[in-house]
Amino acid sequence: KYSSSGICIFKKSTSFINTKIVSASNQDPYSGTLKQILINSMTKQFDGNFLNVGALLSGGMDTSSNISLLVEEIGIKPIVFTACFKNQEYNELPFAKNISKKYKLEHHKILIEPDVINYLTDFVKLFDNPIEDRAALPQYLISLHACKLNILSMVYGEGGDELLGYPRNLPE
Repeated sequence: KYSSSGICIFKKSTSFINTKIVSASNQDPYSGTLKQILINSMTKQFDGNFLNVGALLSGGMDTSSNISLLVEEIGIKPIVFTACFKNQEYNELPFAKNISKKYKLEHHKILIEPDVINYLTDFVKLFDNPIEDRAALPQYLISLHACKLNILSMVYGEGGDELLGYPRNLPE
């Protein structure tokens, strides 16, 4: 997030960690490197309670970056969760496994199968408006599993792949 009078500069030659938010005001609390902004945001959201932290790990750029920042910069080793699909076209588990192994994290794989229709009644009651988000149901099922493990805080990377230039979003 940045002020309405600011601009965000992305340079193709640099990694997202070096991206700068430029603001009209030097006092803008959101100014600085994207890395520092993400660290500050995550730390603020936890409000000092770093116990029982979970994180969605799809293996994409957003969730992988979140895990890296949590472990390397904030010092939290979250329990990670990945939605798995039998259809390999949608299954990002191999990428997620690489990240969980790198940081030696407890990794739960949640298989999303056709029986998820049994959860739809409770799921749709959570929303006051129709939604179009194909990840919403898998995230809901992961959240149910995380609750059983007494996870108090859950980190998601919603929309981050698009922000960070995920390969499927780049022009051909």
